Amino acid sequence: MRRYVRRLEEVLIRTLAHFEVRAGRRTEYPGVWIDDRKIAQLGVHLRAGTRHGFALNVAPNLDHFGLIVPCGIRGAR
Repeated sequence: MRRYVRRLEEVLIRTLAHFEVRAGRRTEYPGVWIDDRKIAQLGVHLRAGTRHGFALNVAPNLDHFGLIVPCGIRGAR
């Protein structure tokens, strides 16, 4: 599973490099990072039906997330 996740990360890193965005990994956390900012996250679920995916954050409009209260902590963003 980890090997598969690393391969997905590599695809994202190479895709970003094509657009001259220098990204990489952080050994302690999955995903793709630019310095200390996460630009892509991954999800893999294996059962009878395999599901996998990733999200690449490209100029997201964060206003859509304004009603979410992370971990129930008011004022957190």
